[in-house]
Amino acid sequence: MPLYRIYFRNQHGFVIGRDDFPVGDDEHAIVIARMLADACSDLCSTFELWQSARRVDASASSQIISNADEITARVQNLVLERELVLRDSKWVVAESARLLQHIRQVLESRKP
Repeated sequence: MPLYRIYFRNQHGFVIGRDDFPVGDDEHAIVIARMLADACSDLCSTFELWQSARRVDASASSQIISNADEITARVQNLVLERELVLRDSKWVVAESARLLQHIRQVLESRKP
């Protein structure tokens, strides 16, 4: 399974976080990256997505990814796992109040 890397950037263009995750293809990687960036959007204004030395163009893909909702449902657990990793990292993005709130909401929604 290919390994993808996301770089979170602030409004000044500085990298404030990074994460690596394995996923089957670009479509899934883009959906995951968008969900992670959204969860950190109080600190993260943009992101870059890479697969090895190849930059994945996530900007024009909203029209290409026709099954984004289906992909989103399938990757929920992976996104939560990556959010927990970001929360526990030493990166600036770990301080995102929005990220912490999203994690709490997801965990609360899973309680019996």
